[in-house]
Amino acid sequence: MTYDRPVTVTPRIQWDIENSEPHANIDYVSGSSTRWLVFRRTVQSGDLAENLIALNSPLQLNSGTITDATVAANLGIISVLIEAVKNQDAYAHGNASLAEILVGRSTLAVTEGSTGTYTVRLNKTPVGNVVVRATRSDSTIGLQRPGEAARAATETLTFSSTTWNTAQTILVYGEADADAAPGSATITHAVVDAQSSTRRWTSGSR
Repeated sequence: MTYDRPVTVTPRIQWDIENSEPHANIDYVSGSSTRWLVFRRTVQSGDLAENLIALNSPLQLNSGTITDATVAANLGIISVLIEAVKNQDAYAHGNASLAEILVGRSTLAVTEGSTGTYTVRLNKTPVGNVVVRATRSDSTIGLQRPGEAARAATETLTFSSTTWNTAQTILVYGEADADAAPGSATITHAVVDAQSSTRRWTSGSR
């Protein structure tokens, strides 16, 4: 089998022999990282020459994979710094009893074309709803909530007096580019609704 570009293969793939009786397959042998995949079958009693030649059935992956090797070779690692930006107004008043925004991790490494995750929650019960906005530094990464169809530059999370300590997940997608050079990005967090801002919410990283 010939492709127009190199492919990477994980084993177990097979090729059906069309109209064979009993049903038979040709097993993948070699060719990963090249344009040519080699399949082999030892001819057995009952095999028909026309069936061995007319292999029109689709490949059976059997949990194996065939991927574009040129794309895989160009996937870099993106180092993401996850920050919870401090509310300077709250710190200026020296009120240590105010709640904080807690992020579950301070760094994350994602491969271009794949996704990593982290969580956000509060450390104290708020009086009212608190809306937290996560913002990416640039288009190197995309932000997404579980179940959302599209990635975005920002995501908002709402915490209440009953959900303040329930960690909410944000997905970080590494956007692919044309090379395998490593990249970097930063995600910052801040309280954005007026109600919680006037209560001088602080934020930190744990």
